[in-house]
Amino acid sequence: MIAYLQGQIAARDEQSVVLVVGGVGYQVYLSERDLRAIPPERREQTFFIYQHVREDANVLYGFPSWQERKIFLALLSVSGIGPKMALTILAAHPAAEIVNIIYRGDTAGLSIGKKTAEKVVVELKDKIGKLFPELIMDKNAKAESWAVSQLEQGFLSEIRAALNALGYTLKETDDIIRRNQAALAALKSVEEAVTYLLKHL
Repeated sequence: MIAYLQGQIAARDEQSVVLVVGGVGYQVYLSERDLRAIPPERREQTFFIYQHVREDANVLYGFPSWQERKIFLALLSVSGIGPKMALTILAAHPAAEIVNIIYRGDTAGLSIGKKTAEKVVVELKDKIGKLFPELIMDKNAKAESWAVSQLEQGFLSEIRAALNALGYTLKETDDIIRRNQAALAALKSVEEAVTYLLKHL
């Protein structure tokens, strides 16, 4: 099974990119959020891969981090949730937000139908804290914390795109952000965040 690909983007559309690795082009499907995070001029990319094999299809889904791939797989474990629905959820919410919505049992917080959201919460609520302890926020944490406000405003995607444009891979970018998350909470703009990260690599 393919788990990781690094190569050049030869083409892209509204749902996927064609990633050329060793002369072979792989069509990799991404969430809308992750597609938007890739600058148009950016060619070199790396993705963690989930290979979805069925009798009539063999589809590759790509993720900028192993953590996001794990969340995708957790969503797939819910009865009735397929890859397209899982990508829809990932496109609507940052990874940390998805985890905490489920952990809180907030069915209204997921951008999907009520019955489907209830099923996701019921089947994952007791598991999510053990799967992603590093993402669980204090239930009393204020909304302006980095994990909520910055991610909801799309700052993470913009910071990732800026670092990608400077030559850092998506994995390197996620590692840099994760190590400096507490400090980033005090910064007010993407420019300040990128400047800070470059000084603290």
